[in-house]
Amino acid sequence: MNNESEDRATAARLVNRLLESAGKQGVYYVVRFPSRWRLYAFPWDDFGDLWHGDAWRRYLAQDLAENWANVTAEQLKPWWKGFPRGRVERTGPGEYVIFHADDLGETGIARERIAQAIARERIAQAFELGNSKVNWSADPHEQQNPEHTEALKRLLGL
Repeated sequence: MNNESEDRATAARLVNRLLESAGKQGVYYVVRFPSRWRLYAFPWDDFGDLWHGDAWRRYLAQDLAENWANVTAEQLKPWWKGFPRGRVERTGPGEYVIFHADDLGETGIARERIAQAIARERIAQAFELGNSKVNWSADPHEQQNPEHTEALKRLLGL
């Protein structure tokens, strides 16, 4: 192999590594706070193998309790399926699927088609998917549990 061929092979390996490393996988929530809805992203690169229930109990319940009057984190911890959530998974080099329950409309960050596109863009940005091919896929697994949603409404006074 001559130097030019070696250089091309090295460059091709570097490009493949960059493609492989683009973007992050993980889970997210869109959570109601007193004045607005907030996106919480939990990339696995940053938080480890953290799934929805763990993210809710470790981070979100406490943050919610600190922002809402008359509710404790312990009261909120069982109701982890009560707000919109989803997950981001890599399907190939530079390709990701964002699984969701198509329920961002109620959050106010996605009432209209334009707002829905903005919400989707915010989720993609949170997982650094800017240069990646992103597909959105409705997944029943990400659906809110009505019992959890009602419990949160009652606890938070919504």
